[in-house]
Amino acid sequence: WVDFVESLRNKDIEVIILTARSADKPVQEFIRQKLDDPDIDGAGLEVPHIKALGNSDPLKKSAYIKDMVVEQGFTVVRFWDDSEKNVVAVRALAAEFESEGMHVDIEAEEVAESYQRASSFRDMTRDFLYKLSGF
Repeated sequence: WVDFVESLRNKDIEVIILTARSADKPVQEFIRQKLDDPDIDGAGLEVPHIKALGNSDPLKKSAYIKDMVVEQGFTVVRFWDDSEKNVVAVRALAAEFESEGMHVDIEAEEVAESYQRASSFRDMTRDFLYKLSGF
């Protein structure tokens, strides 16, 4: 959670949480609860934008990310998810962008893999899209 909180503090980083759920409110409440935990030191920070896609089709998440890259100019994407299918769909975007001459740094990992590499996300139980812009 340390990296997540630091990302929320950094104005050069935009954090967006994607969920297959049909409502964003439960995810907002979960994040708010975690940020308010004194051990996390995130009180006073805003909950990031949460996009409820209402669909578990992996192409929905990759399409959303593609739109953010194309429409908003994101050049770096960090994506963690508990579904291998979602991760594969997002990883496929890297090759697609490259074939179109776009240079987009995409890292996509399954949550289980991310535990070893990003222990600060160990307690996260939702689907996350962690986006960095301006780099």
